[in-house]
Amino acid sequence: MKRGVYAMRPTLKRVLWGGNRLQKHYGKDAPATDLVGESWEVSTAAGMESCDISSGISLAALWATERAHLAGPEATGDFPLLVKLLHCEQVLSVQVHPNDEQAMAISGARCGKLEAWLVLEAPSAGYIYFGLAPGKTSNDLVAALSLGPSAVSACLQQLRVKAGEVWIVEPGTVHAPGPGLVLFEVQQPSDLTYRVYDWGRCDVHGQERPLHLAQALQVMNGPAPQTAQATLDATKSTQCLADTSAFHIEHWTVNGLKTALVQHMTVLHMLEGCGRISAMGDSIELRKGSTCLVPRGATIARIEGEGLRLAAITAPRSFLR
Repeated sequence: MKRGVYAMRPTLKRVLWGGNRLQKHYGKDAPATDLVGESWEVSTAAGMESCDISSGISLAALWATERAHLAGPEATGDFPLLVKLLHCEQVLSVQVHPNDEQAMAISGARCGKLEAWLVLEAPSAGYIYFGLAPGKTSNDLVAALSLGPSAVSACLQQLRVKAGEVWIVEPGTVHAPGPGLVLFEVQQPSDLTYRVYDWGRCDVHGQERPLHLAQALQVMNGPAPQTAQATLDATKSTQCLADTSAFHIEHWTVNGLKTALVQHMTVLHMLEGCGRISAMGDSIELRKGSTCLVPRGATIARIEGEGLRLAAITAPRSFLR
């Protein structure tokens, strides 16, 4: 049944580096004792599909049957986005992602992984590892792997981050979010990750996670930009946070009523506040941490509330073919 708005139920991922902030502060349904690191808000990935709360139908199934309604009659490709929340209780593994051509050549995957992070929470000394340190090469990083965490850290560019910043992680940029961060992540629909170093972590069985050094070295670039792409400004009613070849992210502030012309399939994630969105006679509640999908067929959506802040994500039409 075609609807004007679909409220998404995410799939949660328990990981070694996760914590409980997604349960406590973003409404995710899991015991507080679980180490939840990822909430896959909008996903068609096998085993990690999000679903429409009202019908229980997975987004993958909706895409198969309602693609023209969701994204327009020209949409013939795979679902173009993957949207997550991350809680990094510990530093993540040092990793790198391929671009589209490299993903196909190395792993036979349909696309690579360009991603963006909106920092939702960061401690006062919050940081990310982002690219190789100036003067360091991939060979220096490889040599440091056997020397331990301090040697590895010295090969990476460590940058301070704060809430509201947007960082674009280009394929080839070696990276690792630091401890204490909560990130809203938008990316291409791929989880293809080449892990370089995992800080000596072991699972409950004493096993380390696999590394993918050979693949990583084929795609790794040098130093990355040292500044955020943008910083969120809550005083603006509409602000572009990221505009890439794979997705466009805006920040919307709503005080009262916003009538949005739906020209593209749009993912809306509630950053702050509580309100409602209505389209085609459907109406759902918006609350902090919730995500919904507004189909292109809705044409017009009405968002109501006070002090609402939302991230609005669209994909270019070229990614729907």
